[in-house]
Amino acid sequence: MPAPAPDGPAPDATVIRYGRPRLVGAVARLVLLTAAAVALLLLSAQVPDGWILVALGVLGLVLGPATAVRGLRERRWRTAFDATGFWLLNGKGAAVVRWDSLEAVGVYWSQGEEGAAHATLELCPAQEITWPDPVLQQIVRKAEPVEPGRPRMRYRLDITAGRRAHEEAAERWAPAHLWFGPVRQEPGYAGKPPLLFAAVDAPDSVVAFRGRGHFRAGLLILLGIALVAAGVVHLLLPAGRDGALDTVRTGAAALLAAAAAALLVRLFGRILPKRRRVVTVAAAGVLCNHGDGSPPALIPWETLAAVGIHRYGTEWTLELCPREEVDRDDPALWLFVRDEQPHRPGLPRLRYRFDIHPAEARHAVAAACRRRVPRLWYGGHGHHGDAGAPDRKGHRRRLRASREGHGPAVGQRDG
Repeated sequence: MPAPAPDGPAPDATVIRYGRPRLVGAVARLVLLTAAAVALLLLSAQVPDGWILVALGVLGLVLGPATAVRGLRERRWRTAFDATGFWLLNGKGAAVVRWDSLEAVGVYWSQGEEGAAHATLELCPAQEITWPDPVLQQIVRKAEPVEPGRPRMRYRLDITAGRRAHEEAAERWAPAHLWFGPVRQEPGYAGKPPLLFAAVDAPDSVVAFRGRGHFRAGLLILLGIALVAAGVVHLLLPAGRDGALDTVRTGAAALLAAAAAALLVRLFGRILPKRRRVVTVAAAGVLCNHGDGSPPALIPWETLAAVGIHRYGTEWTLELCPREEVDRDDPALWLFVRDEQPHRPGLPRLRYRFDIHPAEARHAVAAACRRRVPRLWYGGHGHHGDAGAPDRKGHRRRLRASREGHGPAVGQRDG
């Protein structure tokens, strides 16, 4: 059994100020974008109908800090190499990846189309990463293993700005049998972080979705949309100086106001029915209570073949893949049925998808699922686009067919 790791790097460790070049780049971007935004705002006062310049200036003031956030957040980061392993220090804590826990260490690099190079330090564990240290969780990636059959998860650190220092330190301190040196990769190989969940203590019953909180958050978002739309409409309103231009601006303001109103009504109609809903991960399965006086609906664990969590942008969802086909028109559950490609051959296309809110609840939900049904857990997956919507048109069509005697009887619940 390996000895416990020390609290920090050894006195003779090779320490690299990882965050310094990122801080310099972040400050440069912040200054340039802010200066450009201020110039546009000053110019707008000298130009007739300068509302477009005002909009661009405000956009620059928003993008400046947004593009600098990562560099500012990593400004205190340091990396270190010693006889124990690789250290990552983020200013709040320190974590080590021990050499005796790894199967390979090296550097991947790629050359972009415009000549810009990209490099990463690759630390490949011998065992699968399940609950990484909070400090190290930020650099976990999923990639093809160095050898077939090895774990796909690894630690990958972007060392583009300090490749030489990191490569020399890793070659010096990593055991010779682990070091495989620099290896060229195709551009874009680095990928994005996988979905990982913190190791938390989950109680017997975990609430995955609480409608009241979701409804309040939705109202705040709707208020923000309404304020932004009102501001833009105000900018578009005619100034009374040019008849033709005033007509165009009036029409644009009217179209924008109508579109914003339609969007607000649609979004409010989507969040209103959810205000009393509660979804719970319990011992027997996943329980859905609509809060309308009807009995809660239960999806037992024994009816499922796979369980996981997905992310669509800022949305998190609990995915329940059944063993067999499910009733897509079940009165209590049809709102949560989705028709998508199954996770593995032999499973039905239909699955259940429940929103997770607030997003922080995903850690407790993941811990509860792993504890209840560890053999069903397939982890977290990120996706582009949105989480989709219930098949309302199909449900209503099948409902009409059943009422007319052309199909099996189905139930209906709106929400």
